[in-house]
Amino acid sequence: WCANLTGAYFLGTPPSRGTYVFGYSNNSTVYYVSGTSGWGSSFAGRPTAPFSPSTIAATPETRAVGFEAGTTTFAVANAGAGTMTYTAIALDPWMTITGGATGTGSGTIAISYLDNLDTTARTGTVSITALGAAAPKSVKIVQEGRRLSVSPASRFYSCAEAAGQTIAVSANVAWTATASAPWITVTSGNAGTGNGATSFNVASNSGVIRTGTIEFSGGGI
Repeated sequence: WCANLTGAYFLGTPPSRGTYVFGYSNNSTVYYVSGTSGWGSSFAGRPTAPFSPSTIAATPETRAVGFEAGTTTFAVANAGAGTMTYTAIALDPWMTITGGATGTGSGTIAISYLDNLDTTARTGTVSITALGAAAPKSVKIVQEGRRLSVSPASRFYSCAEAAGQTIAVSANVAWTATASAPWITVTSGNAGTGNGATSFNVASNSGVIRTGTIEFSGGGI
């Protein structure tokens, strides 16, 4: 019983009720979502009236970001009716809301995110809720992982000298290329950032079979 209750809001069909639903709240009105079936002109002795709930809209619904730490934003607006007061919460520990965590009507949510130290992408969620809204809203931040790969991963050579050989590098980090053997000489592309290529020469071999490597490293990979 709430003596000062002036309105009760229902998002669905009329619920089952007892005799004393509203107690002594003689001035209360029962509001239901426009278009919901089952409601008459009164409920439990109180007048009823339709209402249109607010609707949370967010733009964009997904942000794709790089692996490095940074910030991004989402725009929030009320795509429904009435007044909407919203609250945003980051659900993942690598994200922090730095601005616009609460607002009324429309606004901007600012989010900072940490470095992704893994080689796989990760997805974080920000939940936006509003009292009286038809449903909560979730927006996503998809953060890429660190990437460094080469093609081809291996090559076989005869005993003759092989000059002007090339390895393609696919990366989103800064990287270096270092030959492990004196008979392999890196001629260009011993360092780069992002995609690139490394060129090298292989000296002739007059002895037994041998194996050498060019090591690519960077970005903690």
